Amino acid sequence: MPEKPTYEELEKRIRELEQVESERLRTEEALRRSKKRYRLLIEHLNDLVVEIDPKGRFLFVSPSYCKTFGKAEHELLGQRFMLLIHEEDREPTARAMEDLFRPPHKAYMEQRAMTKSGWRWLAWSDKARLDENGRIESIIGVERDITDRKRAEDMLKEWHDLMEYIIRYDPNAIAVLDKDLKHIFVSDRFINDYRVREKDIIGKHHYEIFPDIPERWRDIHQRALAGETIRSDGDVFIRKDGTTDYNRWECRPWHKLDGAIGGIILYTEVITERKRVEKQLAESQRMLRNVIDTIPVRVFWKDRSSRFLGCNRLFARDAGRDDPESLISEYDFNMTWTDQAEMYRAVDFEVMKSGKPQMNFEELQATPDGKERILRTSKIPLRDEDGNIYGILGTYEDITAQKRADAEHEKLREQLIQAQKMEAIGTLAGGIAHNFNNILMGIQGRTSLMLLDKGPSDSDYEHLKGIEAYVQNAVELTKDLLGFAREGKYELKPVDLNAIIIHENQMFGQTRKEIRIHGKYEKDLWPVEVDEGQVRQVLLNLYVNAWQAMPGGGNIHVRTENVTFTPEDTKTLDIRPGRYVRISITDTGVGMDDETRKKVFEPFFTSREVGQGSGLGLASVYGIIKHHGGLINVYSKTGEGATFDIFLPASEKSAAKERQESEGQRIEYGQETILFVDDEKMILDVGHELLRTLGYRSIRAGSGHQAVQIYRQTQEEIDLVILDMTMPGMSGGETYHRLKAIDENVKVLLSSGYSITGLAKETLDQGAVGFIQKPFTLETLSQKLREVLIEDNDAS
Repeated sequence: MPEKPTYEELEKRIRELEQVESERLRTEEALRRSKKRYRLLIEHLNDLVVEIDPKGRFLFVSPSYCKTFGKAEHELLGQRFMLLIHEEDREPTARAMEDLFRPPHKAYMEQRAMTKSGWRWLAWSDKARLDENGRIESIIGVERDITDRKRAEDMLKEWHDLMEYIIRYDPNAIAVLDKDLKHIFVSDRFINDYRVREKDIIGKHHYEIFPDIPERWRDIHQRALAGETIRSDGDVFIRKDGTTDYNRWECRPWHKLDGAIGGIILYTEVITERKRVEKQLAESQRMLRNVIDTIPVRVFWKDRSSRFLGCNRLFARDAGRDDPESLISEYDFNMTWTDQAEMYRAVDFEVMKSGKPQMNFEELQATPDGKERILRTSKIPLRDEDGNIYGILGTYEDITAQKRADAEHEKLREQLIQAQKMEAIGTLAGGIAHNFNNILMGIQGRTSLMLLDKGPSDSDYEHLKGIEAYVQNAVELTKDLLGFAREGKYELKPVDLNAIIIHENQMFGQTRKEIRIHGKYEKDLWPVEVDEGQVRQVLLNLYVNAWQAMPGGGNIHVRTENVTFTPEDTKTLDIRPGRYVRISITDTGVGMDDETRKKVFEPFFTSREVGQGSGLGLASVYGIIKHHGGLINVYSKTGEGATFDIFLPASEKSAAKERQESEGQRIEYGQETILFVDDEKMILDVGHELLRTLGYRSIRAGSGHQAVQIYRQTQEEIDLVILDMTMPGMSGGETYHRLKAIDENVKVLLSSGYSITGLAKETLDQGAVGFIQKPFTLETLSQKLREVLIEDNDAS
């Protein structure tokens, strides 16, 4: 390995560099006379050349400068060169540049600059260019990369410091003398052994300090100065205190960089301590190798009792310590992670007992601020030169953020899968409910027609009324399906949820005396824009669910409050940021396990016995809330009850006053002409008969195309169009727009097996006169027809 240059040689090289820079600057004026030759020279220089104005802005940069900094010339020109310099070097650079403003207008500086390959040390030699008045026109700078030199200097200093440290604290007596036998450096042990003071010996001749030295030693010194190494492994040395040691000593020359002998080194070792020192050195070397193998992570090592022998600074910082030395001889029980200390100790002993490493396992660690982090840890046994295990070496890295990100990613993935599944099931449920409502429409219509000619005394009257009752039960089932399918909103209006909840609490409490409902309501609760009937259905379904979870009675706690979600809050929620009203419904029932909780909103899933539930109650709750732009979550553990949290978007509108529903229905007749449009022949036939029974003239159309054609030919005769919204080919919405194009004042009553959502709602907003949902009774149809026809006549 080549020997490192001395400081003197480095300084000589630096002066040579400065001389070269100075000579180059003197030729600068001559080079300016030929711009072409100047440019050619600059472009082929490895050194970096710039010209800056007195304010430090680039006027010129050489190609080598652009290449080094990874920037084009136009990106640098006009910019301040100081921006590329390390913050710590800017003030020294500014002070050095002050020399440019006074004769001889030169400056030299060393600084770190951010190049395309990172921070590099650069040496600048600057010369100011003056005008005829002696003012600085610009500054020419020549720069050379001295990073390698700096590294060499640092390495040389490190080696010097290391050697000084080794010599000073070596357990043996060491003295370094120059060629004149004057002391350059001595170890602490040398000072102690020979009872001298360092300030009295450094620079003094060896024989001046020890005038009675035997002639034998004078001869040894001369032989060493001549290049010989003399040693002995068994000299007896009697110290001044009368004690005797057996020493191993050595006297050898030391050489300068040019190979010339610079002096001698005297080395004395007490043999009785040699074995111990060799063993410690071997252990330290093996420890260093193991630590290097595991950098850069938190590193620590312990003895056989699991007591710390050392650690790196990152580990000490985790323990809340500034100095790694402060952990030596400490136990895990004295650290911030006291609760995990026994677990750490058990793993330590297992590794030392088995002699086998444990790699990349996860464990917890308490932080100085009282939190916990997750670690990925590895531990290996430490062995001495005889193979005996004397401790463990451990490393770990903090993976808390990674684990949190993984958990959040998994949660989002589960939410996405669940949302996709619920969406698919909802679409299926909505389609089933729509088709089922069409069938029910046929049954209900035929039944209504038959009942017109029947009285209570007829033998089949009760059977027909029973069919109507069964149809109504089926309608309730389809309502649940449509609620889950998010097709359950009918009429949106701003309401006060507190009023609705208090009313429902009273009603449910009267029917279930064994259940006690407790309310806590936000005083100034924000209004929400919802379908009131659907919200009441949500509350009833949740109350019934709670009642079923408390067969022996219990308590339901209902709470409302205003909440605001920020974008940060909604990262893991299927909801938009903004203002919301929260409804929390908590029961004291049996609770549910995780598997039940995950499926609780799925249609047809129920934990009840057969015949005690359809499994659609909570599914419809989920669909209604989601379709209102809200969110519902459930929290529950077995034996600890359940809490349903509902979030509905707040409205800027004021809550509408509750209106009283009219009681009872009667059949009303009319004489107008109605175009009845539906793609289902069953619905078309029964609807036609119902209209005729009510006194209306009915014209049938089995598709949107046919309806448009009929209306174009007979629009003067038609008073109202009953239009199905869900038809193949031409949808109800498109049919409406075609009719509207024919007659701007066309009167259209919308009809669907779905509820008034989506396209139906848009069509109503665009001018349709009303909506009636299938299946409808004869009474409902008659009332609706008179309502839209009379209202239209009144408006006329």
